[in-house]
Amino acid sequence: NKITSFEIQEDGTILHHFTVYSERLESDVSLCTQDPVAECHFQSHQIAVQHIQKDETDNKQCKKWMIQKAFGTNQKPQIALAEKLKLEVGIAAPVGHKRKDFSLFSFLPTPIESKLPVHINGHFILDDSRKHLEKTAGNDWNQFLSNDLIVPCYAKLILNAKELVDTGDADLMKWFYELFPDIEYSKKGEAGNLMIANNLYKFLYHMNPAILASHSKEAKWLTITGSHSGLFSCSL
Repeated sequence: NKITSFEIQEDGTILHHFTVYSERLESDVSLCTQDPVAECHFQSHQIAVQHIQKDETDNKQCKKWMIQKAFGTNQKPQIALAEKLKLEVGIAAPVGHKRKDFSLFSFLPTPIESKLPVHINGHFILDDSRKHLEKTAGNDWNQFLSNDLIVPCYAKLILNAKELVDTGDADLMKWFYELFPDIEYSKKGEAGNLMIANNLYKFLYHMNPAILASHSKEAKWLTITGSHSGLFSCSL
């Protein structure tokens, strides 16, 4: 799929701003059965954004993103039925380029920083200003969305990212492990109340996938329990 943005200028010329290419990484929608609470359908995409500066049309910048989507669970809170809230989330991780700040989206951007190395999109309940997560009626829903959809979706993104990594490529390995959130940093700010990082590590620990690289004798992937990693034990 491709989306292109143009601007028709006053003199009638057409200025190309950017083009977004979407490539589905999985041929079929898969079903997550590892989560003991939720059953999530997943779609994986890799997005390439080609941006052309307004004043320098020959200066092309192409940025790639890995997009993971999840939708549907085997339970739905009553508030979702009443408010017609959508059981769908998305996570975006940069591929091959650096970014310092990441945000929560509720279809449109919010000023809430995710404090994670990824953007998070979901049908969060916000206050009237759209600047904060709703702390009263919306708290249970936002927490449900985080635990039952965002966490397994984030785990799925990590598993798909691993498939793109060669253990002998130091740059790719660095990129892969930068997808793992810093637990202490994630607690800062408003989004820290969702406990996404802690619950992600718990989820991965129980899944026990082979996502930790060993270079002792030969490069290979180890399971979490087989690696005796302190990163996961500290979050349990």
